[in-house]
Amino acid sequence: RAVASTLTRVISERGALPQGSGRPIQLVKVSSDGSLLFQEDVLRQCFLRPDVGETPVCVVSIVGERRKGKSFLLNYLLRKLSNMDEWDRMSDSEPLRGFEWQSGSESMTKGVFIWSQPLFLETQEGKLAVFLVDTEGSVDLSREMELSVKLCALSVFLSSHVIFNVPSDVTTTDLDYLELLHLVVQKGGAAFDLQHFQGFYFLVRDWTQTQECGQTGGSRHLERIIQRLEKSGTNKEALRILKEKRPRCHLMPLPGNKLLWSQQGTMQEMDEQFQHCLKEFINHIGQVLQMTRSTVTGKTLEGKFKEMAHMILKSNNRISSPAEELSQFLSSEREKFIIKKEFTDFLNEQLAPSSSEDGKVRLKLPNKMKKTVKRKEKELLDCVKGQIKSRQDFEEFEKYMAAECKTFLKKHKTKFGVKVACIVAGSVLTATGGVAGGLVVGGVIAAEVGVGVAASAGVGALSAIIKFFKTKTKTKSQ
Repeated sequence: RAVASTLTRVISERGALPQGSGRPIQLVKVSSDGSLLFQEDVLRQCFLRPDVGETPVCVVSIVGERRKGKSFLLNYLLRKLSNMDEWDRMSDSEPLRGFEWQSGSESMTKGVFIWSQPLFLETQEGKLAVFLVDTEGSVDLSREMELSVKLCALSVFLSSHVIFNVPSDVTTTDLDYLELLHLVVQKGGAAFDLQHFQGFYFLVRDWTQTQECGQTGGSRHLERIIQRLEKSGTNKEALRILKEKRPRCHLMPLPGNKLLWSQQGTMQEMDEQFQHCLKEFINHIGQVLQMTRSTVTGKTLEGKFKEMAHMILKSNNRISSPAEELSQFLSSEREKFIIKKEFTDFLNEQLAPSSSEDGKVRLKLPNKMKKTVKRKEKELLDCVKGQIKSRQDFEEFEKYMAAECKTFLKKHKTKFGVKVACIVAGSVLTATGGVAGGLVVGGVIAAEVGVGVAASAGVGALSAIIKFFKTKTKTKSQ
């Protein structure tokens, strides 16, 4: 009883413990020199867990300017997903726990953090593993543009749902980043064969322009933005996205002075209207997640994100606008993905023995196969050369193709040698063991390189094989 009393007091003091008592762990670090470091072990820890690897997953991330309440918001979403039915009936004095946050001007999050434990939901399709991702610097003009765009691209590519946290109102810069988000979803998903994005949301903080807030106010404000863009003729791509995709918009009023300088983040410190709008938004996201349909497992997402992260972080392109360079980068990655797949399919086809009109199965000689594969390699490199702008990237892709070619030719040569050895062995058995042994061993296997089964029976098998190699030797000498 004393232990139970102590545990109750600790939980009351520290806030309700989330499922699995997880913690925020850093997936992408921002080093002191401004470069990004990808923590591959963190990715494995989250998505290759035994209870997640083969389970459909969904990732909710929040992007936006620094010090605008992103971590604060995710912590309330964490509280919601940890206790779907009771979260907003908890004590109003319960401190906020989860992702690191504090009031004031100093940013706590440096890079990309992910909640270490999945939050399991029961949906109409079955069990869904939800992960929450927090970022800093993804929309931050005080940083280098390249760093901001890369952080934004990584967060969005990983995510099924993205909350775009903007201060006061949706600006031209926000619309530029909207184009970037859509670009990553479209071209990034196509480049890495990953289509799991389901929606994004504008969350406008510190709204003071009208008394109407929440979802209703947000829907009307979004219509005003569309009308304004139609009239001005600017941000045409953003206008098209807003009209076609119809993202949700939610207006959040000022939180009140108590919460603004709070270290606890409790409900009782919020102004009443802010508390109402917060609960409305969090409940809406919870409902959306319960209706989410995901076919992407933890194992699949881990592999795709790892490939995307390595590609983006090694890119040395200088980015002059939020979408320009990234668009070129993703386009070239898409082309490389297509070329890689085509080359792989081609090599698999070549490795399989082919049948001729006379019913004999043939396997190409190593020298002939080398010419065929090298010709295809050159053809594909010529196709992709104009799409890869960076000379360094193209040279790296050339090395990749050359390595694939070398590996394949080595494998083919080994396979060819085994077949020839089997044919010769079968012929020897024929000479010593009679017609039956030759038919089973020499006849069936000899057919692999174009020696007919009928000719391989008995002593005829040995004669046919000798004739076959004499012909090939004569052709080579000519």
